[in-house]
Amino acid sequence: MEFTCLKEQLQKSLQLAERHIDRASTIPILKGILLKTDKNTLIIRSTDLNTGFETYISAQIKKEGTIVIPARPSISLISSITGEKTRILSLNNNMNLITKNTTTVIKGYPHEEFPKLPEIKNGEKIIFSIRDLLKQLKSVFFAASQSDIKPEISSILFKGDSNQLIKIAATDSFRLAEKSFKAHYNKPFSFLFPVRRAIEFIKILEGFNGEVEVIFDQQQLCALHPSFSYFTRLTEGRFPDYEQIIPTTFSTEGTISRRELIENLKLAGIFSGRMKEVHLRVYPNDNLLEISTQDSELGEHVSRLSIRATGENIDMSFNQRYILDGLEPIESEQVILRFSGAGRPLTIQNPQDLSYTYLVMPMKNP
Repeated sequence: MEFTCLKEQLQKSLQLAERHIDRASTIPILKGILLKTDKNTLIIRSTDLNTGFETYISAQIKKEGTIVIPARPSISLISSITGEKTRILSLNNNMNLITKNTTTVIKGYPHEEFPKLPEIKNGEKIIFSIRDLLKQLKSVFFAASQSDIKPEISSILFKGDSNQLIKIAATDSFRLAEKSFKAHYNKPFSFLFPVRRAIEFIKILEGFNGEVEVIFDQQQLCALHPSFSYFTRLTEGRFPDYEQIIPTTFSTEGTISRRELIENLKLAGIFSGRMKEVHLRVYPNDNLLEISTQDSELGEHVSRLSIRATGENIDMSFNQRYILDGLEPIESEQVILRFSGAGRPLTIQNPQDLSYTYLVMPMKNP
């Protein structure tokens, strides 16, 4: 095999592929990345058998062929060389990288047994705008559990009803994020997308434009784009019946500047200690929100903000970081804070777009 391609494209593609190798595998070939030429295209593929990634870049092909190269040393080498283009020649399972002044040989692996990405023959299909799909995923992924103890909550729920409305939701039992949006599909569905895989998928999508075709069944999901293919196994299990815990009545509601709330929560975080605890007090008669924190070593802090509020006085404690996470996806100047009483979750929404709902549970007072 012999080809020449743009160094920047090759480096970027190998870095994306490297995320899907099996670093812990005892099978050396799964720690590698496959390079295969096809006419004027270089195919780059990696897999850990649970996920897989394949991308395609333009190349000047002098001789067809296939090789599997070790991921990390190959990426380090290509990243360190200078020049706009990279010339690669493979001989006897070795990769020869040639520049004007250097020749480097990296030992590769036999390619015959490198896995192909699975195909889903009878799955459901949805076509997404990459920009829109990124927006939906980024609205919720952070709320999923980072622990694998309960796989069902270390996943993002995708659920489509009979009205062509998709809801995606994530929770770690302390907070919940839900986003709903319209899409076209043939029948109701639901599946659990492992959050770690979703984060990898987000990083892939950020490098591309246009539309992506998502095909899925109960066991796996494939995403197809003119420049890449992505595969992941889905989580088995049942997502919590979260809709029953979303409050429908509220004792206190207030609308406040999103920017001012974020700025003052960050300021309060300096004094919030290891548990990141902040106290929120709302006084509707005075249209006042008070944010207070204290640390036995650093001191204490109080912010007083204007809020258009109705209902009862409320005094509750929350994790400062959790509230900030929920405010990040909201794209409006104002946010609505809805309190449903002591010991009940705080609901945060965009007054101009109620398709996004974020719940955060209060911290228990000692």
